[in-house]
Amino acid sequence: MKTVLVPIDGSDCTELAVTKAREMADFYHAKLIIMNIYDIPTLRSYFDFDTENREDNILQDLRARSKKTLETARGFIPDFSDDRIELVSLEGDPADRIVDYAKLNDVELIVMGSHGMGTFRRFFLGSVSHKVVVQAETPVMII
Repeated sequence: MKTVLVPIDGSDCTELAVTKAREMADFYHAKLIIMNIYDIPTLRSYFDFDTENREDNILQDLRARSKKTLETARGFIPDFSDDRIELVSLEGDPADRIVDYAKLNDVELIVMGSHGMGTFRRFFLGSVSHKVVVQAETPVMII
């Protein structure tokens, strides 16, 4: 195994998922990719006026939050070697981006939390993790 991907959203599951992914990366001497995905809603569909400036502001805020989320997650494993870790921030549908990234980058294991920040986060398996389990060609470990 060469690459372990841990998608995070900053929820309560983040620290546990990052810690478990690190254990797997250590065991297999693999690279660890910590990923955060932000999704901007299409504001134009909700408003009749120009929202381009608002979207730019929202996008800047989401990028900043994503960077902070990744830095916080990196802080959970401070002694993990910098040359074996990568922080990735992407825009789009979380499940789709995780599945696509894993396929395009030869990820061999995805480690993710069972529940994220969604409204019904404690209702069985979260919608993002469920979609990833169903669609990914890569093995998925749910924490």
